[in-house]
Amino acid sequence: MIWFSTDEFAKRYNVSHKTHAAGTKELMEVLLLTIERGSLSSGPTHSVFDTHRKRNAFRLTAVAQINAAAKPSPPPGGDGNGASPW
Repeated sequence: MIWFSTDEFAKRYNVSHKTHAAGTKELMEVLLLTIERGSLSSGPTHSVFDTHRKRNAFRLTAVAQINAAAKPSPPPGGDGNGASPW
């Protein structure tokens, strides 16, 4: 499971919110990604005075994990056929 704030995701991966949302929707439609909505508290114990902050936790499904593990990665610097990755 991985979590980034919306701003951090855009900075880290240089992907717009619109592209992120469309990609997430597509991965969910083909059952490769699930989203769990979780509550955040301001401390180790919950209080009625906590602000009601929530976050999305993204998790690859078992199908996506199996497919990722079965597909070999190309060697660094190319696709294995002598072609440049650029």
